[in-house]
Amino acid sequence: MQVKCAHPQCMCAVAEGKEYCGEWCERHAREELPPCRCGHAVCEQIYKRDVPRSTASPFA
Repeated sequence: MQVKCAHPQCMCAVAEGKEYCGEWCERHAREELPPCRCGHAVCEQIYKRDVPRSTASPFA
């Protein structure tokens, strides 16, 4: 059975017996730091990072 990571902003699933998906969530569990920055694919997709994007086409 899998459950959600204990960090309030994290959306990762964790295996039975685990509380957090990784070190970042464990260290920051008591902080209200939206968005989650655990680095796992689920949270990366949900909390898409503000990455500067070039306006130049890669096909030019």
